[in-house]
Amino acid sequence: KSALHTSAMYEAYRYLQNNGEKVYIVNDTYPEKLNENKNLELLIVPCADYMPEKVWQEIEEFIENGKTVIFAEYNTSYYNENGKSLDSALKNNVLNNATKVSFDGWNQNTVTFTGCANVYSEIENVISAFVKDIEVESGNGETEWTVAEYNGGYVVNLCNYGESETTITINYKGEACGE
Repeated sequence: KSALHTSAMYEAYRYLQNNGEKVYIVNDTYPEKLNENKNLELLIVPCADYMPEKVWQEIEEFIENGKTVIFAEYNTSYYNENGKSLDSALKNNVLNNATKVSFDGWNQNTVTFTGCANVYSEIENVISAFVKDIEVESGNGETEWTVAEYNGGYVVNLCNYGESETTITINYKGEACGE
């Protein structure tokens, strides 16, 4: 299950990072970091069967602060780090106020790229509502991009994985600024 967790985390990270989103990793060693960073709007919990109750409490606070949580899961069994049952009220409150998305295709060790379609779709639903300074539109849907603030402006890195040329539009605060 460790390989599945790692694969799910990597796929969510890759999808967000390669589509211009800033990505942070929060772990169960310092769960309070989740709510210290006021810029975080989305938390993706990738196939995490065992999490300390403190992590669940921080996720509950994150949700109470109006933020979005997606559980990218393949089952619905959750336990604390010692394999014991969680406080059911806490677990139910978190799960009832989060989005749960299952992987379509997975084997015993890894999440397949096609198995991530549901997770990608739900991430896209959430991030499409975010207000962004920079957005990139691509005609072929096979272009990945990252953006970084630099010297009072932005640097955009593009990669077209398609086999044909495509038109790419870069928007700054909703206005096209270049093709």
